[in-house]
Amino acid sequence: MSRPQRPGAAARAGAALLRTLTALVAVCAFGVAVMTWIDLSKPFDPPRIAPLPVAAAATTGAVPAYPGAITVLTYHDISDRNPSSKTLTRRAFGEQMATLAALGYQTVPLTTVRDLVRHKPVRLPARPLLLTFDDGSLTTWTTVDPVLERHHFTAVAFLTTDSLVDPGTPSYFLSTRQVRQLKETGRWEFGSHSAAMEKLAPIPGDVGAPLTNRLRTDRGDETTEQWRSRVAGELARSQRRLQEMTGDPAVAFSYPFGDAGHGSNIPTIATELPGLLERGGFDIAFVGENVPTGHVDAVTDSSPRWLLPRIGIRRTTSVADLLKILKESMPTAMPSDLTRLRWTGQDAECLTRPESVTVKSRTGSYGTCAVHGVNTSRWLNYVLDLKVAGLSPRTTAVIGVRDGEGAGHYGRVEVSVGVTRMVVRQRVHSDPIKVLHTFPLPSATKRTLRLEVRADALTVRVDGRPAATVTFDRRLHEGGVTLARIGSGAVTFEHPTLANRSAP
Repeated sequence: MSRPQRPGAAARAGAALLRTLTALVAVCAFGVAVMTWIDLSKPFDPPRIAPLPVAAAATTGAVPAYPGAITVLTYHDISDRNPSSKTLTRRAFGEQMATLAALGYQTVPLTTVRDLVRHKPVRLPARPLLLTFDDGSLTTWTTVDPVLERHHFTAVAFLTTDSLVDPGTPSYFLSTRQVRQLKETGRWEFGSHSAAMEKLAPIPGDVGAPLTNRLRTDRGDETTEQWRSRVAGELARSQRRLQEMTGDPAVAFSYPFGDAGHGSNIPTIATELPGLLERGGFDIAFVGENVPTGHVDAVTDSSPRWLLPRIGIRRTTSVADLLKILKESMPTAMPSDLTRLRWTGQDAECLTRPESVTVKSRTGSYGTCAVHGVNTSRWLNYVLDLKVAGLSPRTTAVIGVRDGEGAGHYGRVEVSVGVTRMVVRQRVHSDPIKVLHTFPLPSATKRTLRLEVRADALTVRVDGRPAATVTFDRRLHEGGVTLARIGSGAVTFEHPTLANRSAP
């Protein structure tokens, strides 16, 4: 007959079993985590890339090619698990790359972009493309690179260097070994996205981007000199890390938050930051896609090398959206006959005939006709010839030049022509309207005008009279033409023609 177990022995046996099960669960969980990370760390073998959608194939001819313009796209994470608005699904990314390949886009290296904006000779394919990826997420290695290989594309990864991890460390970001492996493929170049400035930080009275603002610290507010020293140290640290991993210094920088100083608390940021970047070994820098007007251009030889534009791709960007963005980013060649463009009205009706554009009132006393969807970023120096009919004591014609709607800025120079006088004024951003000059004219209800805009000067000739020249704000450096009417009635602009006066 067996002796009954003591209660304490049963409890100890149960506790031992529980400890054993807990240890097994922990070991299994750790094993699953390790295997998952190992699986994710392998180069992603992408599924078959979806063919070009029928709708996209039917509109491929609508995307123009412009000599000397490089399309720059920027992506972040590519994942089916990350719900961020900046993250594309694997399928969406694959479709976009397939579309670009089908359209005949060919990628170019950073050196080509650098030489273009430095006005050095470059040889570009018909549809040049620069692909950029910010932050340095793990999916750059697992997901993006195999898709690039399939389409024979190259790309640039802008890395936040302090976020990179040692080999074998699970992380959202790349490891140093993966960076080297990407480099060895020959498909990747690397730039800096700063060392560790990817998070907002306290600034006097608010939070802001640490790259472009003086910070508030426990020891008080930074001085401008302390800001310079901090930023220079960050840039040097990032540059040093990149060179250690890739063997090459980084020539390009991507601003954290895509911001080069908009709203900065440093008044001299526009000149200070480029100087710090240049002393840090960088040659060019890219902003993000969130320009104030929502307008993004392709990079041309007139693009400022410290503010190079990029088209940002978001989770909601469809292939059709991408085609529309590509089209709008390409400079539109300057036409000679403005009646061939599609004019649309704001508080006005625009009647286009083979030799004229008539602006008729809808509501109010001011109505404008403009050309939407036309990229005028290369409309720099030109001569506009036209005749104006329908003037009266209650009706004035207004011709706008260097209008920024299609060029990424708000404003224009306006020539207001009435029965007895002409007024030249400028509109620049949110500044008050500024009258540049007023000229008396002999009474007439019809006028012949020639407007020549070159650099920051506008020369106007009315009815063959001696020309008058005024200078205007340099921020109105590019842009198209608008036609408007003040007062009642209709104004007709006859034979409006443009002649390009920019150097080829």
